[in-house]
Amino acid sequence: MAISSVATLALLGVSIGFLYHGSAPDLKGGEGSLVYFGQISKHREHKFIESFSAQSEKEYADDLLGQAWRNAKIVGIKFFCLKWAFRFMAFAIAPWVGSLLLFASYTGTHTSLFKP
Repeated sequence: MAISSVATLALLGVSIGFLYHGSAPDLKGGEGSLVYFGQISKHREHKFIESFSAQSEKEYADDLLGQAWRNAKIVGIKFFCLKWAFRFMAFAIAPWVGSLLLFASYTGTHTSLFKP
């Protein structure tokens, strides 16, 4: 009972770890960007509007492409973590069912689950 319970908890713990990491990815980067929300929020509204309006088309395109690249990295991490979280959750099904059967059959003595 202990082995299947620990296996279930370990697999679910890893799954939760992947879910947490995927839901809170690293948002560093985009220093000086006028497209990235993390940097935009550091400006006062009027200063942001002035700075954004003053940039050239090339600066804007470069900033936009940099942000598209960064967003792709963030989404890639999210999908990677989600994929592995689901896999570990699926791996946890067998030991979980085993635990349920073992606990359901346990009466303090070594009796069978199917014994009336």
